[in-house]
Amino acid sequence: NSVKFADKSFTEIMCHAAGAHFLNPHIRSIIDIGGQDSKAILLDDNGKVKNFVMNDKCAAGTGRFLEVMARAMEVSLDEFGTMSIKSKNPSKISSLCTVFAESEVISLIAKGEQRQDIIAGIHESIASRISSMVGRVGIKEPVMI
Repeated sequence: NSVKFADKSFTEIMCHAAGAHFLNPHIRSIIDIGGQDSKAILLDDNGKVKNFVMNDKCAAGTGRFLEVMARAMEVSLDEFGTMSIKSKNPSKISSLCTVFAESEVISLIAKGEQRQDIIAGIHESIASRISSMVGRVGIKEPVMI
């Protein structure tokens, strides 16, 4: 009984909100792109969760998605950003599912598309997915990522 709240439980979403509010009480939105899931969280003026959406059913839009794509392309994750910036014509990655997106990437490689364009397309795919999540929950500035 030395810890007052030892018998209570807190969700990851609640902890994100509390941490963001502690670091900056003005934060109203949180975007978290993790290894296994992604979240968009809207906070009220007191730092409490007003609304949130979470992508936890598939790896698309997560760090794991990037790892799978890097492996499929035989490129290290460290090189992804540098290569993506060099893109002049990002490839279109339309699959939301990691398995299908991996097949799509392999097909683009086989067609001879530039690796930097494929990687830029992967980044745009993730950005689009996160943007859609944020659109569903709403966003209010300032935002913590």
